[in-house]
Amino acid sequence: MAGTKLIAISFLLAACSAAAEINPCSVPYSASQVQLVVKVDSDRTAFEQGEIISLSLSFSTRTQDRFWMQKERYNDIGRSRFERYCVVPEASDPLHDYVQWHGGGGSDLEPEPLRPNSIVIHADLNAYLNLPPGHYRLFVISDRVMPRPVPVKQTNDTVMTFKSETTRSNTVDFDVKPVSPEWQANQLKGLFQILSGNSSVELRLSAAHRLRFLNSKESDVALARLFTGRDWYDPVSEELFFGLYGSPHRQLVLHSLEEQVAAPEHAIGEDFLIDMVWLGIDSDAEWSQSDSATDPNHGRNSDEFSEKRKDHELEMLKVECRRLLAALPAKTGPARALSALGVLIIEADDAEFVSRARSVLIASWDDLPLKSQQEVVANRWSLVDVPAMLPILIRMAGGPVSAAHTWAATVRDAVLSHINQLDPPTARRMILNELQASHGGPTVELLGLLQPEDRTAALQPAVERIIRGPVSKDRLEREFEQRSDFALIGQFGDTSILPQMKQVFERRGGDIECWQLNSILQYFLRVAQEYGAAQVAMLQERKTGTVDCRGSIFLSLDELPPALQPVAVRALDNHNPAIMADAAQSLGYWGSAEAEAALWARLERFHRDWTHRQKQHELGTAPSPPGFYGTAEQNLITALAGGTNWLCTPQKLARLKELAVSENQRAQVQDWLDEWNEGPLKVTPNWMEEDSVEFSLLASSALTKAQMRTKLAEFPQGTRILWQVWQPGYISSTITMKRQEAEYDAMRAVAAEHGVLLVESVSP
Repeated sequence: MAGTKLIAISFLLAACSAAAEINPCSVPYSASQVQLVVKVDSDRTAFEQGEIISLSLSFSTRTQDRFWMQKERYNDIGRSRFERYCVVPEASDPLHDYVQWHGGGGSDLEPEPLRPNSIVIHADLNAYLNLPPGHYRLFVISDRVMPRPVPVKQTNDTVMTFKSETTRSNTVDFDVKPVSPEWQANQLKGLFQILSGNSSVELRLSAAHRLRFLNSKESDVALARLFTGRDWYDPVSEELFFGLYGSPHRQLVLHSLEEQVAAPEHAIGEDFLIDMVWLGIDSDAEWSQSDSATDPNHGRNSDEFSEKRKDHELEMLKVECRRLLAALPAKTGPARALSALGVLIIEADDAEFVSRARSVLIASWDDLPLKSQQEVVANRWSLVDVPAMLPILIRMAGGPVSAAHTWAATVRDAVLSHINQLDPPTARRMILNELQASHGGPTVELLGLLQPEDRTAALQPAVERIIRGPVSKDRLEREFEQRSDFALIGQFGDTSILPQMKQVFERRGGDIECWQLNSILQYFLRVAQEYGAAQVAMLQERKTGTVDCRGSIFLSLDELPPALQPVAVRALDNHNPAIMADAAQSLGYWGSAEAEAALWARLERFHRDWTHRQKQHELGTAPSPPGFYGTAEQNLITALAGGTNWLCTPQKLARLKELAVSENQRAQVQDWLDEWNEGPLKVTPNWMEEDSVEFSLLASSALTKAQMRTKLAEFPQGTRILWQVWQPGYISSTITMKRQEAEYDAMRAVAAEHGVLLVESVSP
């Protein structure tokens, strides 16, 4: 399936590229073996202006098993990019500006064979065209169908080749009647009542979809009143947004949105302000018009123009945030709390905005919806990380204990963690009470907040459950409980339970799941390293449990303690290529500097082995090693090129390229060489959450903070390395410039100690 999706994406890009150069509606098409029939669903020929015109597109062929058809399962602008809807006279695309500047969104593609029985696709013409009153002739051009891909052998790889089967439909005629104010008013009244009430999600979504296309001045004002910002998980908000964006009354829409900023009961979140600014900039000819005919280095499609446009967007956001700050005193209830939160999120790097908006948010915390409270505490804590939050946190932790393995339990752990930062004695008392009241056992996060002397008693129930086995009858609950218990032992178990854990392992070693095995080995390697290393060595020789864990043991341990490194080095010569690949990857990631020599020796033997096979089979070029042998080669090369505790210089990379067997690995090494020689070297932080970041540099990836510090110390004095910092909102609205620059400043100081120069590089 993964290969199929790759094919579909390539096909889609080719279709879009061709469409950018030639208007498909003006190109004549010869007869095709694929039939496309377009039909108006209601069989009507006349529609009110603003009424939805629903179409059915039926694809079929008389040629069995020759064609495939792509079926899209979603698209973030609610329409397909495979079709062109051609009308005479021509009509404008309501989302032209959005697609030009913000993209059309990806699609999840699902191919299936096309047969004589029709496959039907449904579409609303209004989503593609703004249709003023008049008589229209419609036909459809589709690139959705393609001949079944044929595998073609190219050197070492098999690729799928094909070309699209562009298909033109029949023609249908219909009329759009002049505006009927009475019809539009009646429609608007009913739809607004549904959307402003407590109707079901399905009914609200249908109403929002119909309201999106009314396109009257009154309906645009209603859309602005209902809109609180686009939420990717809320399709109703998406419909409202694209209704505003696709309106022919753009200035009225902008004015109506600005009025809502000051409206006392209208919540203005960060998405509302961002969407309003986008709409304003895209409506401004100075910033929105394409200029593809000009010099690409200086025109409106240039990187320079895009950077200026982004800077302008940030300036406009600041203007709107100031306007919202001024309106906060007049806001009431949840609208006030949510609006203050919106300002905080957008301007989290500006001390003036933060101090003013934070005080409002904390003062109106009880008016903030529970979902937003939980999101702030769990994922946006830096916005409110001040002592004034302590009473609120204590109150939040005073409720009933949440069921284990739920979002509410995750939030509760975060609340207790923040209390621990602000008032450790109070947190300790609350956590111990929590552990006594908990029915599912403590989480790793919660137990990590305690001192070792407090953990022993808390761990005892987990130890007892592991010894006697799970008691829950529900399979999922039983697995969650076991995962939690073994993870706790792996992280926090001490020597007092070593005899019991040895007994469990030796009794159940032949019937243990990989995730259980990983945790118990982590425990042994932490408290009895020699014993743990001996068990890992033993496990390389036999399968354990219902799944063979031997190809993932080393990497799953999250470290490679000294006693285990000789075991991993010996595993490089294991006859099982999966074990060899696992050992190579872990030695590169955690191995000491002494591991480098063992990896070079193993790669040289690997090269000799496959060169011998090449000669034996009289092959003209070295074949790509199959299966896990290919993975083993890749892991050996990546471990040597990106090892944490040594530096792979250009000279070493050149040697790696000579030893690489497969062409794709030689190409990968050449990419690293080019980056070394052509520069600039760049560190890319990969942020997951506010306090969770990994780093990539050349061939090194997923480096922890400690590993990144080690890596910087390995470069020669005078080396200049760029440090990637992302503009606010580019990677995540939760990762601020302030947080990123704090990490940069800390690493720059480390680099400076070793004579390495880190230079900030801001994108986009």
